[in-house]
Amino acid sequence: MSRGASSYIDQKYNPKTPIGLNWACAGVCDAPQYYNWDPKTVISGLSDEHILGPEAPLWSETVRGSTEVDLLAWPRGASHAEIGWTPQAKRNVTDFTQRLGIVGTHWNVAGQNFYDTSLVKWNWELAGNPGTSAPTNTSVTFPLGYLSAPGTKVAGNAISPDSTNDDDGVSNSACPLAPPSAWTGVTVRAKPRPPSSLTPRAMPTTQRGFTAC
Repeated sequence: MSRGASSYIDQKYNPKTPIGLNWACAGVCDAPQYYNWDPKTVISGLSDEHILGPEAPLWSETVRGSTEVDLLAWPRGASHAEIGWTPQAKRNVTDFTQRLGIVGTHWNVAGQNFYDTSLVKWNWELAGNPGTSAPTNTSVTFPLGYLSAPGTKVAGNAISPDSTNDDDGVSNSACPLAPPSAWTGVTVRAKPRPPSSLTPRAMPTTQRGFTAC
């Protein structure tokens, strides 16, 4: 079962999205909208027993490569997945978007490209790095931790939520504006959102002394 305005993931997320189509959905065509509908109401007289599952088509004439496919597919593909395995009575769009904010940190670490929509409050996770050893009286520089924070940007030695309304719009990060004191001088690896060119989320270089998020 496909419902154009809530199913076709080849559609633009919003009018500024530089790739994608707008024949099935115009305006805001984001993950909550693709989640918050009931397939059995699309055609009168249907029940869940008549539907094999939801379908989220993506026609590829406007995309080039897997990075752009992933940008259009996620997180809207997650919306359709949950429609397929969760009964309508147990689905809640607010709960779903909260859980997406957590899943996004794992997508980021895995190098999975996705659209970090402002309609989701993206979580952040900081994990310690495995220890290292060195000979006595030797100076060693190594990362102490790794930061996965969708919806952020790096400027010098500072990490902050991305509020620039560029091609892929602003984002909505839960990363705190005030730096936790324990972060000062800690080497972390940031996983910022892709630039407006929609290039892959490449593994960034390790940087020292991030003081804010």
